[in-house]
Amino acid sequence: MRAPGTIHRPTSAIRLAVTLLLVPVTTAAVADTAGAQGARAPTRFTVWGTVAPLSAPSDMGAGAVTAQISHLVLSLRLAVGGTSCSSECGPSHTDVGVLAGYGIRAGGPFHAYAAAGLALANYANDDASVGNFLAIPLQVEVAWRPLKFLGLGVMVFESLGTGDGDSFGAVSLAVQLGKVR
Repeated sequence: MRAPGTIHRPTSAIRLAVTLLLVPVTTAAVADTAGAQGARAPTRFTVWGTVAPLSAPSDMGAGAVTAQISHLVLSLRLAVGGTSCSSECGPSHTDVGVLAGYGIRAGGPFHAYAAAGLALANYANDDASVGNFLAIPLQVEVAWRPLKFLGLGVMVFESLGTGDGDSFGAVSLAVQLGKVR
């Protein structure tokens, strides 16, 4: 439990996880691009919702609605984290963001993408709400899609705020539902 007014900074473990998950995304992107030099694969449109409630740290979570056409990924994300009990208990960090990024071509049993964007965020500590501010949301997902409508994987998300205590993030187990393949 944090004392009032303490700063919650993203841990180095989260940043390491983002880096480790970006390696397979970039490797797959290079392999996908190299393989597409000969015959061009058909362009697929996929859309899915992701729920990522089980995370480390345990008081973080995210949900997203994501669409992909070819390699372009667009996502609308809500991320929440921490607890604040100044007047009523609720999340101390929230962000709603629009993200764009690069994903490996959809259609296979494995999928990965990385995205960044712009978010409206709010940070509240036990004393008072700090207010709304702009943040940079980051998101990486790696998933196994055993069925055309279901994917299971890992989501790493972070919201980079502009002030002290404004940033938060987590590594989370994720479930994808929708037209994933």
